[in-house]
Amino acid sequence: MIEYSNLKSLKADEQVILKSIIESGFEKVSRFVSDPKLNVRIKISNKGKSNRYLISLVLKSKEGIFETKGKDSIYADYDITKASHKVITHLYNEVKLRARTDVPRWQRGNIKELVSRIFR
Repeated sequence: MIEYSNLKSLKADEQVILKSIIESGFEKVSRFVSDPKLNVRIKISNKGKSNRYLISLVLKSKEGIFETKGKDSIYADYDITKASHKVITHLYNEVKLRARTDVPRWQRGNIKELVSRIFR
C-alpha cells in the first residue's frame, strides 16, 4: 500500500513519472518485508528558474520502520526522475541490508537468542 502526500503540487506528467518509479521500486522492496506500507512525502522548492524536488520515504512493516532521511542535498534534485530513483534505491539498500536474506538466521547477530537455544 502506497500513500502519497503533497502529490497534487506536481504536474500531471510528473505525477505519472513519480508513481511509476515508486511503484516499481516498491515491488522490489516488498519482497524483503511482510505487510509493507509506504508513505511518500514530496517537497518542492522554487529556487531560481526550475523546481527542486525532495522526496522522502517511510516504509512501515512487521520487521520495523525504514526511512530515507538525510541532508537536503542528498536526495533532492532538479529532475524528478533522478530524485525518485535516488530515494527508492536508498530505501531498497536499507531494507536489503537489514533483511539480509543471503545470510543464515543464526549469523545475523542475535547471540543472546542463540546461546539461550543452545543451553535450554
